[in-house]
Amino acid sequence: MSRISRIVRSVSLCAALAAAGALLPGAARAACSNAICVVSGTSCTVSGTHTIDHLCTLDWSGYDATIAKGAKLTTATGNAYSISAGSLTVLGTLQAVEGSIDVTTTGDFAVQVSSNSAAAVDIKQGGSFDATVGGNATLAGKVFDASGTGGVDGGSIAIDADGSITVSQTVDASGGGEWAYGGSIDLTGASITTTGLLKAIGTQDGDGGEVNLTATGACNVNGAINVSSSGEWAWGGAITVDCGSLSTSSAWDTSGGTEGVGGDIDVTTSGAATSTSSSSWTCTAGGGGDGCWVTVSGGGDVTIGGDINASATGTDASGGAITIGSSAGDVTVGATSLLQADVGSGGWTNGTIDIGPACNVEIDGVLDTRTSGVGGGNNSVSYRNSFDGTAATLRADDSPDGNTIHCPCVDANADLVCDTPLACAVAPSTSGGTYQPAPTLAPMLLTACP
Repeated sequence: MSRISRIVRSVSLCAALAAAGALLPGAARAACSNAICVVSGTSCTVSGTHTIDHLCTLDWSGYDATIAKGAKLTTATGNAYSISAGSLTVLGTLQAVEGSIDVTTTGDFAVQVSSNSAAAVDIKQGGSFDATVGGNATLAGKVFDASGTGGVDGGSIAIDADGSITVSQTVDASGGGEWAYGGSIDLTGASITTTGLLKAIGTQDGDGGEVNLTATGACNVNGAINVSSSGEWAWGGAITVDCGSLSTSSAWDTSGGTEGVGGDIDVTTSGAATSTSSSSWTCTAGGGGDGCWVTVSGGGDVTIGGDINASATGTDASGGAITIGSSAGDVTVGATSLLQADVGSGGWTNGTIDIGPACNVEIDGVLDTRTSGVGGGNNSVSYRNSFDGTAATLRADDSPDGNTIHCPCVDANADLVCDTPLACAVAPSTSGGTYQPAPTLAPMLLTACP
């Protein structure tokens, strides 16, 4: 065989081996082959590093797939790929910088550490990750990152599970650099438990992002949530919780920047909602900005044990609005709670705090919408059965509304029209409480709870 023939043959063989993916050990392999997950019974395992083709779908349906410790699936910047599996466990790394990863499983999905493995989902620079999970979803790894740098907005992370969702790691969809907006984190499941930080922060004049938690069952939110913003004119992001019940002991922050606006916090439960004394919800704005709107609508008992701060500071600042009620349960504001929607000196107007309607209302903490010389601040309480304000402190502006207590009116003939003259069917208990100014009674039609 001539030397030229041998060279041609060698080149041809190398090309064939490369096409088959048989490169030197440790080298990245371009792939859109299901065979990278080596099958053993009903399981398959991915080892090594694989550069996945753009728009590739890796179909491991029916198999319990594992991205092994030290393994990595990556793709060129801005590319996208998909994975389908019976279940998927990520001990190694899934990566698509500036790109997207879609995962679909009929069973569980988990990112978890094994023997100090990477346990990472890396979609930095505003990428997206979307998982539809037929079982439970567990995020217990080291990295779950869709953040941006150098002026890039945060990306999006969405997990929709038929079972429970458990998060014990940081999940990051924050922007980074000048004018960088926070992205979004959406978790939907039968129940949700968090101890890890969820964040979608806006930076350097960029608005905060959003975190949305949706569950038919219980949401136990004990990890912090931060969708705040910084800089001038920046708006805070939004936190939305819609669950069967809520229990939280963590800090939530939707604060806006200088001359910005605090972002909204919206909680809806079909059952009970409880914030413990260690919880705090902050949605302030500085430098003449506006405080946020906080709304808690419970189907069962609502207990606020921590602080809620919807205040604002600076010239022309406006306080926010806090509304807490229950359609069929009681509302309690604990003794250590401070709810405030006021402004600092020089502000334009104080905000409002509304407690109720609810069956029974008990306030042992402080409601504050008062700033001397500003005006506009109002606290109101609405109850169907009883109000215990004997340990309450309510501070509001002297005009126009001050502190108002809406009691159930007398309706002797049950025609759903208040009798005249207006009177409370059940008088509130306020003796021993501190009210500035003195409360005004305002009877209204409020049907008693069972």
